[in-house]
Amino acid sequence: MFITLSHTVKWYTLERSGCDPSRLRLGTCHYNGKVCCARYCYVIAAKCEVDVLSYSGYGVKCSPRSGHLKINRVLVWESEWCRDLDPHAHNRGLALFLLDPFNCSIPGTHIYDTHQKEADALELVSFLKWVPRGTIIVGVSADEATYSLKKALPALSENGVDVGDVQYRGSFGFIVQKGFPQKTVLRKVLTEEESNRNPAKFTATVTGIQIKRFKSSSAYCRFSLIF
Repeated sequence: MFITLSHTVKWYTLERSGCDPSRLRLGTCHYNGKVCCARYCYVIAAKCEVDVLSYSGYGVKCSPRSGHLKINRVLVWESEWCRDLDPHAHNRGLALFLLDPFNCSIPGTHIYDTHQKEADALELVSFLKWVPRGTIIVGVSADEATYSLKKALPALSENGVDVGDVQYRGSFGFIVQKGFPQKTVLRKVLTEEESNRNPAKFTATVTGIQIKRFKSSSAYCRFSLIF
């Protein structure tokens, strides 16, 4: 699965380079039949493979159930139901990760215990409002994430994550680009029984381009981020 992210575009003044901003494409500006600006710009390409595996606790006895997030096949986060019984290794609820698609890195991780704490659901809402438009967020449910999630459902839905039908110990995972809900990738398994057999999971490739100017240049180029 390939995800091509929507444009987040910011125009800068091109007066000093003598270019028409409306004609700038991929760092090349065609002005009066001539090509200019290209020497001021460079392109960064993004291609990150994202592997999401959610999980649910099952029954009352501690039996192995685990989930993970891998970026380009490198493990960056994992959680296990039995391990979650240890308060020092507690990952129950909804785990959110900020994804930098150009470095294929995770600069921020946030865990919300939306099973037990309504306050965490409200913090989740605040977080989704706080992150800038265009931010890429990966979400993974761990053990049980729905019992106290109700107050966060509208904010999740605004980003294309409709999980109001996920029942107790169902599972879900997603990738969103804030502000572009039509691009959201969401997988969900509705019940504990189903999730025990086959929890929500997916692998997706995030691709895009970013056009930037050289730091030493006095010209300005379009900044474009595409997912």
